[in-house]
Amino acid sequence: MNLAYGGAFEVGNPITEPTYIKHLDSPIVEVELSDSMKEVLRDSFKMYPIVLDSIVADSLRNGADKQYAAAAKQLETYRKYKSNLWRYVFIYCLITLPLLIVSAIFISTVMATAGVLMLILLVLLLGAIINLWIIGLAILLLLPKLMLKSAIRSIKTAPERAPAKRRIEYEVRSLLMLKSFLTKRYVRKRIEKIRLMAQTDPYNPWLKKLEIFEQPDFHFAPNKKLRAVLIFLGLYLFLVALATFTK
Repeated sequence: MNLAYGGAFEVGNPITEPTYIKHLDSPIVEVELSDSMKEVLRDSFKMYPIVLDSIVADSLRNGADKQYAAAAKQLETYRKYKSNLWRYVFIYCLITLPLLIVSAIFISTVMATAGVLMLILLVLLLGAIINLWIIGLAILLLLPKLMLKSAIRSIKTAPERAPAKRRIEYEVRSLLMLKSFLTKRYVRKRIEKIRLMAQTDPYNPWLKKLEIFEQPDFHFAPNKKLRAVLIFLGLYLFLVALATFTK
């Protein structure tokens, strides 16, 4: 097996290709890291937010392994794009801002002698040009997040393509890889599903790995949808109260 723990980082020399370590007979791998290596891994998560535990050779891949490999490519694209993001933003602004400024000056000049109807059309045109520029910049800034979400989706759905006898292994591995991105509700549902599968395989060694989610100091990802609903509800109640007391 080709094992890439955290992307196989080395101090001062990040390696993006999986590093061959040794053939592993056990499905569970315990890796002891020095404090300095742990620090390097923590810093590296700024560019590699997900640990892909392993990528096997092409000839040994099943459907789930292929999705893990696809996720690895997506994460590498994400890393390259993220590391060059502000360069791309600079180039985008360098090319488009002069065009935006020239367009604004030209439209403003025409507006000085335009009639009412033409004035309205020119204002709408200027607004559309500015909005297009903002949308282009927003897409540029949001692309890394979309790449990361695509990789997460590939890892989440990988177990569905795993061989039946290894389904529990891939379910647990996917949870462990994504543990920093999963809400408590999602993890609880997946573990319930895994426990149901384990009724026919109660001694599967991968089940022991689920204990990490039961530790009291384990931090789940916040539920952003629930937070958004609560913020909206709080704002609504505030506006209702404000309207009531100002009558």
